[in-house]
Amino acid sequence: MFKCLPIIGPCGRHVDHIDRRHSKLEQVPDDVMRNFRTLEECRLDANQIKELPKNFFRLKRIRLLTLSDNELTRLPTGIGSFSNLVELDVSRNGMYQIIFSCIFSDISELPASIRFCDSLQSLDVSNNPLQSLPAGFCQLRNLRVLCLNDISIGELPEEIGSLPAGFCQLRNLRVLCLNDISIGELPEEIGSSCLLLCPTSFFNVN
Repeated sequence: MFKCLPIIGPCGRHVDHIDRRHSKLEQVPDDVMRNFRTLEECRLDANQIKELPKNFFRLKRIRLLTLSDNELTRLPTGIGSFSNLVELDVSRNGMYQIIFSCIFSDISELPASIRFCDSLQSLDVSNNPLQSLPAGFCQLRNLRVLCLNDISIGELPEEIGSLPAGFCQLRNLRVLCLNDISIGELPEEIGSSCLLLCPTSFFNVN
């Protein structure tokens, strides 16, 4: 399903929303790429998509991208080209399920290029075996919601704990979700920052 809005021109159609959730897709559908110039919202949750092709990152106007419950093995560095992206959800992907089959994948980390997503306000990477947050992550200064539920991160970046009033450089961060997270170190200053911490159930806090 997708929403079409008319534009100036006798035969033109402006497609800025595509919703292909629960569509049994194994790859990014062609209609996404046909509308790469105008697409602003793309919902591809609950499919069997294993990778994002290079031309996917031509979606320069994309503002909302949801890819939860797929089978992605990595998040390509091209994600950094989405300078208008406001909301990104890559939670519950195949790499989490693969862990229980004793097969490890490359998506145990986010690409460092994600720091170039200057407009990002909401990021959900829950239920993935992330080992760490990339260098420069705190450059996402517009980030308001960060969900790290049920991941395998060993420690939060050192700089996060150095600015308790503003949670490092993430001065707009208001919601931090850390449910069921196996974390080795939690900065003391997090408790005194201006954040809403979701209920936590730490099972390995030193």
